[in-house]
Amino acid sequence: MNSSKPAWCVSGVRASRLQLRTDIDLARSSQDKTKAAHQKTDEAHIRRALLTTRSESLSLYRAVIRASVFFVWRDDRGRVWRDVIRDSARQEFDVGRHERDPEMVNRMLLTGRDALDRTVGKFLERRATIQKEEDRSRDAGRDRAGARASDLRDPPLT
Repeated sequence: MNSSKPAWCVSGVRASRLQLRTDIDLARSSQDKTKAAHQKTDEAHIRRALLTTRSESLSLYRAVIRASVFFVWRDDRGRVWRDVIRDSARQEFDVGRHERDPEMVNRMLLTGRDALDRTVGKFLERRATIQKEEDRSRDAGRDRAGARASDLRDPPLT
């Protein structure tokens, strides 16, 4: 034993080293607990985000199906556009089903929603144009029919 240092000092160093190790272990376990807590909250956040994107994707798919009802004319192959749109939407959603990157999922949802909104907007504009043209032709037909009917009447006696 080293006689120049008192015994309590040597044991004090050991005690402080043990205390330091214990403090480090406690800090590590505390970090592990906080990391685990963050992972749990991150997993919960991801789960909520997935549920949100799931509901958004279902909403978008349903909106596409509802909008496809308006497309009743046929394409070059003789298929009704409604069926073409529905098949295409099904294929697109099947491709995106296995995507796990939240940023990519959101990008696909935004792109799909934007495309649907633009398509429905163009359809409604075109439908309004067609209705105006039909109204004009109907009014012109009435004017012509009215003129013909007046021509067939006897002229007024003077």
